[in-house]
Amino acid sequence: MSKRTKQNWKIWAYVVPVVAVLAGFGYVAYENWGVQAYPDPIEVERKAAEGGKLSSQVRMAEIYDYGFSVPVDKAEAAKWYRLAAEQGHGGSQFILAEKLMRGEGVVRNDAEAFGWYQKAGFKDHAVARFKAADMLERGTGTDKNLLRAYVEFTRLARDGDQAAAAVRAQALEGQLTPEEKAKAVEYLAETKAE
Repeated sequence: MSKRTKQNWKIWAYVVPVVAVLAGFGYVAYENWGVQAYPDPIEVERKAAEGGKLSSQVRMAEIYDYGFSVPVDKAEAAKWYRLAAEQGHGGSQFILAEKLMRGEGVVRNDAEAFGWYQKAGFKDHAVARFKAADMLERGTGTDKNLLRAYVEFTRLARDGDQAAAAVRAQALEGQLTPEEKAKAVEYLAETKAE
């Protein structure tokens, strides 16, 4: 074999396994060719997630939630969503709240779900804000508070995030006392200025 052929062979011996891993074929080993085995991408992701890398925690949650190359495990998915949510990832906060409301992979806990909906809502997650306002209106997972629910639905409608929010706000407005309406108008004027 010529020197040039040997050089080309060495390049391809490294390129093929890398391309295979990137294409999703997982563990590829060419030990007979002198190339080290590439680790399983899920294990690489797991190590990064265990080290606190937020994007890896989200990916591990999705891997277990949807069963990408592993069996579906809702409890394991909830564990990773919780870790990402605790680091402030709005999407994970919303998904964790949904799982808590359904009892999917975790024990059902409406109060904790309400807290996670609120945290996701602070990151401008419109659906989370809507669900938190709905829970306030119904008194699910928190004390019933029509004034706060009205204010949140009105803010959502004002922000243009939810068409249904305007209808809900109008329905709630009729249930408020004149004092509560005055407080709501005052609060909404303050938040509009921000």
